[in-house]
Amino acid sequence: MNRLNYYNPSTRFDRKALTEVWEILNHYEEGIDEIPEKYLWVIEDNMDKDYVFVIDDFDTAVLRKDTKKIITYLYTNFLSTPEERVVLKKLEEIQYKEKLEKNKSQEVEVKYPTFNRPNIEEKVEVEQEQTEENRNNLPIEYKESVLKNILIKIKVFIKNIFKR
Repeated sequence: MNRLNYYNPSTRFDRKALTEVWEILNHYEEGIDEIPEKYLWVIEDNMDKDYVFVIDDFDTAVLRKDTKKIITYLYTNFLSTPEERVVLKKLEEIQYKEKLEKNKSQEVEVKYPTFNRPNIEEKVEVEQEQTEENRNNLPIEYKESVLKNILIKIKVFIKNIFKR
């Protein structure tokens, strides 16, 4: 089979991260057929061939940011069960909406001219009063970050594979 060359000299991902992903996928044999070949070829063609990454224990391995992003993408789109995909997509939507709201609130503060801007100390006092009132009336809910939950699931998944 004659395959295309997917080398891209201006790839946005860290080439060493692609090497780490490649090594993780090589250790992960079961289910790798779920990942389309063109994704594997892109990783293989663009990884840093001189970088040596050895993974002995997945729990103690220090991975690059891009490695985590790529593994999360591959797991979410190809390796997870349909039920997990639905949950992960909903969590991603929630996280995206929260990020938009945060950016909107920051934009509103920036739009104030400096001479009309409210006193920062007064604003902090008002926010503290509101949070104290809310603490008395509402139960506390603890939420872990979406990325942390995904990474934990991926670690457990890959850890189970290494045990076999």
